[in-house]
Amino acid sequence: TDLFCPVCETIREVDLIGTYRNKNKLFSSKELYKCESCGIIFINTMPASDHLDTYYRDVWLNDENIISTSEDMEINYEIQAEERVKYLKRFIKNINNLKVLDIGSGYGYLYDSFNKMGFKDVRYFATDSNHENLASMAARGINAYKDLGEVAEKDFDLITLCFVLEHVSDPVGFLKDALKYLKKNGLLFIDLPERDDTFKAILEPHLLVFTTKSLNYLIAKLGLKNLDLTGYGIERSKLIENLTFKKKVLNKFVALVNRIKRIEYKLLTFEMIKKKKRSELYRLYKYNEEGRDRWWIRAIAVKE
Repeated sequence: TDLFCPVCETIREVDLIGTYRNKNKLFSSKELYKCESCGIIFINTMPASDHLDTYYRDVWLNDENIISTSEDMEINYEIQAEERVKYLKRFIKNINNLKVLDIGSGYGYLYDSFNKMGFKDVRYFATDSNHENLASMAARGINAYKDLGEVAEKDFDLITLCFVLEHVSDPVGFLKDALKYLKKNGLLFIDLPERDDTFKAILEPHLLVFTTKSLNYLIAKLGLKNLDLTGYGIERSKLIENLTFKKKVLNKFVALVNRIKRIEYKLLTFEMIKKKKRSELYRLYKYNEEGRDRWWIRAIAVKE
């Protein structure tokens, strides 16, 4: 089959991967295809941009089957932000007065992690489509904007895209626009899921599924120098095994353990509970492990 590839930006030979798993009717009757040239996996046909805007405004953050807002997930977001900053520290020579543009920042966990982990006087700008996130960030002194077009400065040392590109129908055009805001020798950091079509019950609303090959191809196409690209987190095969095993065998056991934990947690302070949960999440998801075929991919590239 030949289809338009959103990374190659031309008609390419593609392989059918399977049916797109969705809940909302916007994503119904769609399939996933993999480009043989660049390795990107994409939904066909792409939903219209105005329909996607409506979906993100009215549906996405209101359905926990699609995006979790649990207490454990909040701790997960904090840990991920901290691990991202640890990774960035390997490549950032001067951690003082760093000027950062965080595109699709969510609540702004990355801002908190920069401040917590030794970066001094970070000048932090963020974009996010969610009004509550924008209000929260603005209240914390963050320069927060609804979209990239509202940002006047174009001399950033670092641009971050964390769990953003998989939602974008035109990744090449999107990144070309973003790179206009990055100064020469500035860094672009990308973090996203790897082959989440292999383990997510509902893939919605991801439009693209990345592999290390496809992300590397995209970075090279933009004329960037790739400094590092690595998988991290739990090995995907183990994640899939754990999820399948838990579904088939451990539902009742997990419920019992959770009841015991709730009783135990009543005897602990909030900080003790949080520390315990962080330890459990690290053990489960292996945030600080790198390797091939993992849950996530991250890359850092320089604009020469």
